[in-house]
Amino acid sequence: MRRLPKVLFTCVVVIVIAAALLLGGLRYLLPQINEYRPQIEEKLSEMTGATVKMGEISGRWQGFGPVLTIRDLTVTSDEADISAEKINLSLDIWRTLFRFSVSFRDLTFWHMNVDYKSPLSSDGGNFEPDAISALWLERFDNFDLRDSEIRFLTPSGDPATLVVSRLSWLNQTKRHRAQGEVRLSSVNNPRGWLQVRLDLRDVNGLLDEGMVYLQADEIDMTPWFSRWLRDNTGLNEARFSLAGWMTVERGTITRGLVQLNTGEADWLVGKDRHTLEVRDLVVRMRRQGEGWLFNIPELFNLKTDGQQWPEGNLSLLYIPASEKYQGNQHLRIRANNIELARLSSIVPTFSFLTNDDVRAWQNRDPSGLIQDFALDITPATPEMLDVDVAWQDVSWKPWGGLPSVSHFSGLLRGDRAKGIMRFALADSVVDYRPMFTAPLAVSQSGGQIQWRNTDGNFSAWSDNLDLRSGALWTNGHFRYQQNKEGPPSLGILAGVRLTDAGEAWRYFPVPLMGEHLNEYLTQALIAGKAEDATVIFQGDPADFPFRKNQGQFQIWVPLRDATFKYDPDWPALMDVDVDLNFHNHGLWMTAPQAKLGNATARNLKADIPDFTIERLYIKSDIEGKGESLGNYFDQTPMKDSIGNTLKQLKIGGSVYGNLNLEIPLNFDEMVRATGEVRLKNNTIDVVPLGSTLHDVSGQFRFDNGDLESDRITARWFGQPLNIHFTTKENPKDFAVNIALDGNWQMKGIDGLPDAVKQHVKGAFPWTGEVKIALPQKGEVSYTVDLDGKTGKLTSSTLPAIQRWAADTGTLNIHATGTEHTLKAGGTLGKSLSFLTDWTLGDILTLRGAAIRPGSKIPEKIIPDTISIALPAVTGEHWVGALAVAGQSHESPSSLKLPGNIDISAPSVDFAGQRWNQMKLRIHPQENGWLLSADGKELRGDIRLPPSGPWQASIDYLYYNPDSIENALPKSQRSEQTKTDYRVASWPAITLRCEACWVGGLNIGTVNAKVYPENNTLVLDAASVKNSASELTVSGRWDAGRTPLSHFKGQFKGPVFDNMAAYFGVLVPITGSPFTVDFDLNWRDVPWSPDVASLNGIINTSLGKGAMERMGGGNAGKLLRLVSFDALLRKLQLDFTDTFSNDFVFDSIRGKGVIKEGVLSTNDTRVDGLMADISFDGSIYLVERRIDMSVVVTPELSATVGVATAFVVNPIAGAAVFVASKVLGPLWSKISVIRYHLSGSLEEPKIDEVLRQLKETK
Repeated sequence: MRRLPKVLFTCVVVIVIAAALLLGGLRYLLPQINEYRPQIEEKLSEMTGATVKMGEISGRWQGFGPVLTIRDLTVTSDEADISAEKINLSLDIWRTLFRFSVSFRDLTFWHMNVDYKSPLSSDGGNFEPDAISALWLERFDNFDLRDSEIRFLTPSGDPATLVVSRLSWLNQTKRHRAQGEVRLSSVNNPRGWLQVRLDLRDVNGLLDEGMVYLQADEIDMTPWFSRWLRDNTGLNEARFSLAGWMTVERGTITRGLVQLNTGEADWLVGKDRHTLEVRDLVVRMRRQGEGWLFNIPELFNLKTDGQQWPEGNLSLLYIPASEKYQGNQHLRIRANNIELARLSSIVPTFSFLTNDDVRAWQNRDPSGLIQDFALDITPATPEMLDVDVAWQDVSWKPWGGLPSVSHFSGLLRGDRAKGIMRFALADSVVDYRPMFTAPLAVSQSGGQIQWRNTDGNFSAWSDNLDLRSGALWTNGHFRYQQNKEGPPSLGILAGVRLTDAGEAWRYFPVPLMGEHLNEYLTQALIAGKAEDATVIFQGDPADFPFRKNQGQFQIWVPLRDATFKYDPDWPALMDVDVDLNFHNHGLWMTAPQAKLGNATARNLKADIPDFTIERLYIKSDIEGKGESLGNYFDQTPMKDSIGNTLKQLKIGGSVYGNLNLEIPLNFDEMVRATGEVRLKNNTIDVVPLGSTLHDVSGQFRFDNGDLESDRITARWFGQPLNIHFTTKENPKDFAVNIALDGNWQMKGIDGLPDAVKQHVKGAFPWTGEVKIALPQKGEVSYTVDLDGKTGKLTSSTLPAIQRWAADTGTLNIHATGTEHTLKAGGTLGKSLSFLTDWTLGDILTLRGAAIRPGSKIPEKIIPDTISIALPAVTGEHWVGALAVAGQSHESPSSLKLPGNIDISAPSVDFAGQRWNQMKLRIHPQENGWLLSADGKELRGDIRLPPSGPWQASIDYLYYNPDSIENALPKSQRSEQTKTDYRVASWPAITLRCEACWVGGLNIGTVNAKVYPENNTLVLDAASVKNSASELTVSGRWDAGRTPLSHFKGQFKGPVFDNMAAYFGVLVPITGSPFTVDFDLNWRDVPWSPDVASLNGIINTSLGKGAMERMGGGNAGKLLRLVSFDALLRKLQLDFTDTFSNDFVFDSIRGKGVIKEGVLSTNDTRVDGLMADISFDGSIYLVERRIDMSVVVTPELSATVGVATAFVVNPIAGAAVFVASKVLGPLWSKISVIRYHLSGSLEEPKIDEVLRQLKETK
């Protein structure tokens, strides 16, 4: 490119000189000059080193000199290609000769095209100064360019074209002037026209004095920005209208002024489009010393991205090199009212900034106002920096480790040796992540920091720093000292107020505390407040956290009313006053008490001995209601262990204990919880059993889900109980094992019906084991095993219970179930086994039960039925038990029993009889229960009302007291009758029997009322009626070891022989009404009288009748009681004529007194028609012997007797009448006959003691 002037100059000069020398010849040769064009081209090419071609050369001679026209000139070189469509050249030969320099009358280039192959440098240098001066400033006195183009590569690398519409240049002695119009355009975008004027002089050199003026309208400045700017900004367009002046003095530009009237530029930074608008902006510049001073007095005329700049100014002094600054560059900047946000879009255009600088500015995106800015800096020696800056509401985003800030105001003044910074924050947000977890909302902060650097000893300090951010208010001071020798030292002392501990996480320095500790405390501190917290730091920051105690770091926080969630899975501590002591590399927390839900933790200690170990250790005493502790553990990871256990074992009352937690802060490991729980006089509701333990005392320990108790004492159903339990966390469930044992006194068992407790005494020792499985999913399941000993149970009123307890010896129960069902079975020794099926809930429902003889547990049950199959039983023993059951038959509302109870037994021994194939069915009715009996000897119903006597309605009864004696071996018969009855528990019964058979006789209809009175069974107004007789009786049976039976009543009938015939007995007494009144007692059961203890009175009265015949058989048995039949036989033998027929009597009356089994009488008299018979003596019922005197007094003369005989029996009356007439003489001679009866009742001996006649009387 630099050879271009030489080429042009050579071409022009050669042509001009050649033409001048050949003035004369040229005048004639000029018209033919084109013929020598090849030689001229060759010569020019040789001289210039470029290839020169001309299309045509024409010439002519004018008066002032030659005129040449060159067409289609082309010059090709390595630097540039030149072409001109036409060149007009008019040489003023005379002026040239006169001035001894070339003088053109006209030198005009038409359509000249210059194409530079290399880009222009950004510093504006184009040609060698001597080349320019030789060609344009010295050789040409004037020249014109018309419609020419100069193509070149701009500094940005884009092709551009300088279009010259017209340009006139005039060179005078020491003065150069030019004026014209040029336009710069790219390939596809024409640029604005530029008016150029210049007036320069050569004073001490070439063009060293003068002025240059430029004016442009809508000129495109894009090509003139460097390639760096294009690459880094994506500059699209820069179009300005401007005017500029430059003053040149002594060959140097000394000052200048650019006035941008209007203009706009737009560019892209990434995907963001930015614009710059200019209106009447003045830029002044001038040399100052060795540098340049640039000044923009009115920044208000700028707009970036549509935002107008505030009123302000900017001055920049640039000193490229100076001895004052050791030959280094130096900058001095002064500015005021600079809005940083307006700079953000134009910073990428600053070529002196690196890409990293631009990226940092863009990412930080600063905003705010620089009120005053003064900076003196030598980049090569930054320690020489002086700064004085004041700013207001400055903000920037975080980038490159520098935290963000907003609404930051202050000033900075100083240099490396000393300085001060004052600052203030108001409603500011400081984002210093990752130092802090979240941005800090600073409502107010202020203070000043000073520094001093003397002889390499640096110190910085502040006496009053204040910060208020949300819940935090801190005030304090610090001092940092870094001496030339020795480690640095930092001292901090600050007071802190915290109104909400839940916001404390915002102020934790994460890198200093560690990520895990920060995360832990962030989740742990939920609420609370702290007054007068203290921060102390003293030592070398590099030694933090002072593991060797070479410094001190301490934060003391008296947190009050805090909520501390020490583990994400554990419930928070509520309303706790805790002191936090951060000391060096650990944290220690203490609290007198805290809330665990509704429970209370006391003497709480929580320590992190070493932050690197990442373990929190918590120790605390706990107390609270059992329900509160259960609810607390139900919210912890121990929900499936202790929580579920306490759901199944609900503790009532106050509970005490301690809790130890080992919590990993990295949250990758499980929390370990250990401790113990102490119980004292508590209650425990055992949910699976639906029962409550009282007065529970003892303690148990836990290690996470594994629990183990010491011996725990309690009262269950009012009785002492010993408990020992353990738990185990299994992969699929949580197992609870409970061992139980007790020795219970029956009389004190709560819930046992009073009727049972009154009759069953003694101790019941037992042991049990309960196993509960609490699955992670599904229902709770459990098994219960109970083993008891019944041998010590007694009953003075229910001998059956006592005998059963003695015979069975043991009670064994095994139960399995879930939360909703329970199956329980077991054995009573080897005699009975049972199985029950329950439904659990608010109402405990027995769905069915089965009881069988033997030790094999039944396999199934009948729904809605209690089925009881018993072995042969002794009924007297169980009447009391049945009565007790009847007294307590009404089940509580929380218990539902089956509708039917079936009881069967092969035989039941009761009331002296064996009842065979007995079946009982008990089922509820609206008012009580109905017991239906069906057996070989008994059919009927008994109604058991809620209150009052039982109502027995017997359809059929066959009662034979001898059946037991006959069914038992002889060795057991006497033993069987000796029973200690306890009738106090027997029920009161109202009885009606329609068909009652007793001893093989149908006695008729029976009505009776029987009720117990203490240990006495009372028979009240019982009656037995049939067609021939009626029996009314009442009495008492005093039961016990020495029972006493006492009965009195009356037995009567209209005809004695009809009554006897009804009962199947033939008697000789006929036609006699009878009445028997009795009052008897004996020491034994009613159905088995003890004759030896028989006492009482019998009054007998028979009306008129007769004895038809006498002899053995049933009649003999009846009369044999007093040996009356033997007496009659004796009379018949002695007085054959007189007693050969029936014996007629008017009445039989007598009173017998029984004492200890001896029947005595002295007034029994038979008022017979033929004789009166009187008895006096005793009958020994036990020995079955008689000792009695009988007096027979004949009465043949008695008219009444004969008459009576006729009435009773006419035939007998006639016989008596005849006898009285025929035998009268003989019978009438006898006055008294006395006999003595003795011997056994079966074979009595009759001796006549006296026969007294009337004559001897």
